[in-house]
Amino acid sequence: MAVPADALERFVGCFERSARRWELIVYPALFAFVILAGYGFFLVYSLTHDMHSVAHSMQTMVVTMDEMSRKLDAMDPMLVRMSEIDQSIRAITATNDAMRQQMAIMTHSVARPLTFMSQFMPW
Repeated sequence: MAVPADALERFVGCFERSARRWELIVYPALFAFVILAGYGFFLVYSLTHDMHSVAHSMQTMVVTMDEMSRKLDAMDPMLVRMSEIDQSIRAITATNDAMRQQMAIMTHSVARPLTFMSQFMPW
């Protein structure tokens, strides 16, 4: 079976035009895919770097939290002492109030005779 040369030339021309159309679509798409793949790699790399930083910070925080936990164990005796200090301050406040009342009584007791005596003083 013989194929006419004219038909073969038309087929080759049509194939070349079709190939050019595909080149206009495929090459930019391939370029965009390479750019997006590179950006995706960068995002994954950044994420792993950030996760490494978070893990390192967590290790540091674990040490700090352990120290805080040990220091909180020492809080119970301090709370007992604070309660004792609170009771002592209440006793001091009550004593000061009693002194104030006694001073007021003494002032009242002394003020009357002094008022009477100040009438006789020349100044």
